[in-house]
Amino acid sequence: MLPSMPAHPASLLILAALALAGCSSGAGNGPAASVPQADMPARCPDIAVRDGTRSLRTQNHSATIIQTTRSCSVIDGRLAVQVRVAGDVSFIGTSPAELPIRVAVVDGASVQYSQLGRQSVTPGASTFTFLDSALRLTEPAGPNVTIYVGFDERN
Repeated sequence: MLPSMPAHPASLLILAALALAGCSSGAGNGPAASVPQADMPARCPDIAVRDGTRSLRTQNHSATIIQTTRSCSVIDGRLAVQVRVAGDVSFIGTSPAELPIRVAVVDGASVQYSQLGRQSVTPGASTFTFLDSALRLTEPAGPNVTIYVGFDERN
């Protein structure tokens, strides 16, 4: 468990930008904020941080996911989803960090999409923002479809 630390001013700026950038859910806990019907397809899947994957600690750095957002649009009859993950990072050493972030879409027990991405972070940075814009789903997404994000230490 990582110790609780006060929010860094840069973290607050990222959170503000993400809140304005799209439909969001507070760190993946609960339903997404409402967006006017004209701006959002019939069903944009909920987003959540997978249990046990919110924090990552290595001998050189520690990172915590603090915000998730997703925005949806229909392109060529498919649901195009952009997923953003933002968080705090602290460095113990002077080596850069490669944060392994997985985005997965689950419909009930069926995995529809799973992609491992890497976010580079240099020492001195206190925040990170990751974007996956490759996600395409059959539109509309059903009520059991959920987007999960989190650090993937098994990579």
